[in-house]
Amino acid sequence: MNILDFFDLILTQNKQKPIQREVLWAISNICAGSINHCMQVLESPVFEKVLEYLGDPDTKLKKEAVLIINSYSISNCLDMTLKLLNKSILEKICFILENDKDKCILHTCLVIIFEFLTTGSQLEGYESENRIVKLFQRCGGVNIVEKLQMHADLEIHKMSLEILDRFYETEEISIR
Repeated sequence: MNILDFFDLILTQNKQKPIQREVLWAISNICAGSINHCMQVLESPVFEKVLEYLGDPDTKLKKEAVLIINSYSISNCLDMTLKLLNKSILEKICFILENDKDKCILHTCLVIIFEFLTTGSQLEGYESENRIVKLFQRCGGVNIVEKLQMHADLEIHKMSLEILDRFYETEEISIR
């Protein structure tokens, strides 16, 4: 049994929130390592648990899961991004953006989207368009980000604008 299998076992059998959070934190630290480490987590059974925690009502658990996904997004590794897209990651992040109130989680989700869209630009030499940009639009992400332009938090407002300005033709909405 390797450490990822052990973490999967803990998350399956232990329902104590502090322990679950610590395990997610440990997984996050693994994913903060190399692309190889991220890929090992992504291909292990524990990753399915990470995806489940993206929908957890406990803010601390959700935040840890979001930070794990953030490690994947900032790697700008096209292979990992495509694997995450096959696991409906954009839909999960859009759900969080539309329904969560925690500013840290919202901002991190916007960073994730920005990085995924940026990674998708690597496809432009091979495909006629950035398929991740189109996929995000199809799952309602652009409309959600447009609404977040009006968020009271300046960082969320700025990140929303940056996504829309860089990847989509939309009207800027000022919060002032």
